[in-house]
Amino acid sequence: DAGGSYDPYAPNAPLTIYACGLRNAYDLCWHSNGHLYVPTNGSSAGGNAPAGPTCPPIKDVSTAEDDWLFKIRKGAYCGHPNPEQNHYVLNGGHPTAAYTFGETFQYPLGTLPDPDFVPACYSFGKHASADGVVEYLGNAFHGKLNHQLVICRYNVGSDLVFLGLDQNGDVDSEMFGLPGASQLVNPLDVTEDDRTGNLYVSEYGALRITLIRPIRP
Repeated sequence: DAGGSYDPYAPNAPLTIYACGLRNAYDLCWHSNGHLYVPTNGSSAGGNAPAGPTCPPIKDVSTAEDDWLFKIRKGAYCGHPNPEQNHYVLNGGHPTAAYTFGETFQYPLGTLPDPDFVPACYSFGKHASADGVVEYLGNAFHGKLNHQLVICRYNVGSDLVFLGLDQNGDVDSEMFGLPGASQLVNPLDVTEDDRTGNLYVSEYGALRITLIRPIRP
């Protein structure tokens, strides 16, 4: 960006690109299951997508992207184009007439996704602004929340979302609207004291740090 000559693809480069195509990823979480999870903020309508060897350009993208959670693997491309890295197709392209998760219907039918494309494992919907994330590890709630992802929805929702994961690391349950973890004011980040199960949330809109703690029966 500053016009330097650093090459992350050089054989002995100390800093390399692990995965790409992520848009506005505020936070990330290495989970104890070995997977890396990244919530992202999708783009609004009105942008453009570049032309590439297998796709035409898109002028004025007509719909906003969802905000997504990605389960990252090394070498993955997550759908946000960057011609400098030879990635041109927006999200999943438009491969078939049947709906495909993450497709961009403005492409001509038959436009295949990038060979390295890895779709998101969960959608927060549009304009949620999914930001801070942690893995819950406390012993509160008799362990019912253990190893779930706790994610801030800054905008739509203004709360914490709790996502359960299956043995493959994919999302298999969701909870939101929990007492004390909802009706927040633009929660931006979250952390946990795993000795107590207490959560600390930075509420950007209220300019405060809020303690959320289990209520003993």
